[in-house]
Amino acid sequence: MSKNMKAQKAEETRSILLKEAENLFALRGYDAVSVDDICQAAGVSKGGFYHHFSSKEALFLELLDRWLSHLDEELLKIESSTSTVEEAIARMTDVAGYVIEQAEGSYGILFEFWNKARHEEKIWQSAVSYFERYRKFFLKILKKGRENGEFQPFDLELYSQIMVSLAVGVFLQAALDPRGSDWKASLRRMIGIILKELKSAQA
Repeated sequence: MSKNMKAQKAEETRSILLKEAENLFALRGYDAVSVDDICQAAGVSKGGFYHHFSSKEALFLELLDRWLSHLDEELLKIESSTSTVEEAIARMTDVAGYVIEQAEGSYGILFEFWNKARHEEKIWQSAVSYFERYRKFFLKILKKGRENGEFQPFDLELYSQIMVSLAVGVFLQAALDPRGSDWKASLRRMIGIILKELKSAQA
């Protein structure tokens, strides 16, 4: 077997383990699922599991990383390709709306992440690192707006925290009540209110 074929096979095995583990975690909960359960569902030996993941916790964290990787990629594209803050935030809102729509079938595993973050230090640190990363991203975008003269917000740190809190809050509502509103449209309107406030700060 060539190196390329071996690499492809290894990636397929890793993907199967992640998929089956995600299904089991969402169905039973993290604590109720063992490495043996994951191996059995994936048709992979225990040795094969530990070839790819050092522990169940490591697999759990990779699920979170993979789930958010699309969002990270899109935010980097927005940062490098937009000329105004209003354009950047409008595109970020669309990306966030897409994430909400795509997550509808994955809320079980996300609730497991939030639950485990309350009790597991590594998972808590990983979850918090994402909030901090997105807060810094918003802060960078807002600073760009100030430099461009688009607005003069009195507290950039506060506005960046508001935006992260808004995104998380809408996401949580969408998870608990997915049919309760057009959450993507609601998020767009809420962001519009923030932008109006930012512009009024010029006066």
